[in-house]
Amino acid sequence: MLIAVTGALLVVPRPAVPHDIPEPFVAPAVINGVMREDRKRARELENAAKAGTLENEIRLLGNQVRAFGRAVAAGDERALEPVRRKLVNDAAEAIAKNPERVLALRAHQALAFAEEAQRFEWGSPPSENLVELGGVFPVLANEYTWFDTATRRLFLSEAELTVLFKKRWNDITGLTGKTFAVSLDEERLLLRFYLNHPPVEKSGTPASTSPAARRALAVQDQVKRDEKRRAKVQELAKIDPSYPAALADGVLLFRLGKFEEAAIAFDRHLTVHPDGPHALRARNYLKAALEAR
Repeated sequence: MLIAVTGALLVVPRPAVPHDIPEPFVAPAVINGVMREDRKRARELENAAKAGTLENEIRLLGNQVRAFGRAVAAGDERALEPVRRKLVNDAAEAIAKNPERVLALRAHQALAFAEEAQRFEWGSPPSENLVELGGVFPVLANEYTWFDTATRRLFLSEAELTVLFKKRWNDITGLTGKTFAVSLDEERLLLRFYLNHPPVEKSGTPASTSPAARRALAVQDQVKRDEKRRAKVQELAKIDPSYPAALADGVLLFRLGKFEEAAIAFDRHLTVHPDGPHALRARNYLKAALEAR
C-alpha cells in the first residue's frame, strides 16, 4: 500500500519528471581559506627543508608515503603489508615529534599530487611522481573516466584533488581525530564531485558490439552510476543534516524506475520541509512519481 501523501499535492498544477539531483552547498570562501592555509604550511615545510631544520621523522614519513604509493601500484599484497606497518609507525613517531609539521607534510604532498595530476596527460602511462603520491589513482581515474578525452585533462579541480589526497593520506597513515579531519565544506566539495562523476568503472564496448547491445550497456552503466550516487547521497546525509537527502534519493529512485519508493522519498522530504526552498519541486516530483507507478 502506498503512503498517505501530503495535502500539498492539491496545489500542484502538473507533474514534473525528476531529473536534477540537488548539489550540496559548498562555501567558496571556506575552501579558498583551506587552500591558503595548505599553501602556507607547504611553504613553511619547504623553507625548513632548505634551512636544514626539517625533523628527520617528517622526512622519513614523507618517504614512506611515497614508498606505500609504489607498493600499492605494484599490487603485491604480501610486500604491501610491511610497508603499511612502517608507514603507520613512522606517522605515529612524527605526530609525537611535531603535529603541526605533520599537517605541513600532508599539505605539501597534497598540493604536489594535485599539481602533478592536473598537468598530466591522462590516457598516457602515469608519471613516477603521480604513482608515488597517488598509488592506484591513475588507474582509477582512467577506469572512472574522470578526464576529458578531448583535452586529456582531469575533471577534478585542484581543491577537489587536495581533499581526495588528504582523506587517502589520513587513511593510509592511520592518523585520525579533529586535527587531521577535513572540514565539512571539503567533504561537501568531494561528494559533490562524486555526484557528478560517480566512481564507477564504465563497461567495455568492443568495436564489434551491436547498436542494441551498446544501448543495453549504456543503460546498465547509468544504473550503476545512479546506484553509486545513492550511496554518496547517504554519505552526505550522515555528515550534513542540511542536505535534502530524501529529495535527492527520490530523484535517483525515479531515474531507476522505482516509482513507489521515489514517491515515499519525496513525501518524506515534504513532511520534514513542507515550506522549504525545494518544496515546490518536491511536490511536482511526487505527483510525477504517483502517476508513473
